[in-house]
Amino acid sequence: KNAITKADTSYSLTADLTGFAADKLVMNQELEASTLKIAASNTTGYQVKGDVKINGQPAVLDYRQPAEGDADIRLSATLDDASRARLGLDLGPAVTGALPVKLIGKIGSGDHDSRLGVEADLTALRLDNVLPGWVKVPGRSAKASFNVVQKQSSTRFEDVVVEGGGVSIKGSLEVDQNGDLVNANFPVYSPTDGD
Repeated sequence: KNAITKADTSYSLTADLTGFAADKLVMNQELEASTLKIAASNTTGYQVKGDVKINGQPAVLDYRQPAEGDADIRLSATLDDASRARLGLDLGPAVTGALPVKLIGKIGSGDHDSRLGVEADLTALRLDNVLPGWVKVPGRSAKASFNVVQKQSSTRFEDVVVEGGGVSIKGSLEVDQNGDLVNANFPVYSPTDGD
């Protein structure tokens, strides 16, 4: 054919990459992996899976970019004090200990907002007034879940639910680009007895 169009072509690719590294590949963070599995085709888009390091933090990644639309991401990791600091999530002495997290969501493109669902096991953490009046000792069972909606000028934490060990906190908050609180709304706010 003299003029080959996109509709005239097709491809399917699977690959195992070793010693992989890229800047700003996932959520603007450096990504490294000793082995990555990649599958791609013109009809389904591409998928990247593997045990990775994001800014030095070990994690399990499953990233899918369809041929059209927003990318899906699934990520699980355990964040300790040092790794939270490397990822820019350092809350200082208010939060100490290991934090297993699962992240599932969509990475928006163009005028679409990114929306990520986060589940965290707070059991091993020591929390000291992260939310007003709430102190949690390590070993007391608690879980948190929330949706993160990244907008151009702010980040919203929606559908925040913190439960366990007598705690029941539900609501939402928004921070600006500097991490300063814009607004917060917690219609259910019940820390444990004695807090």
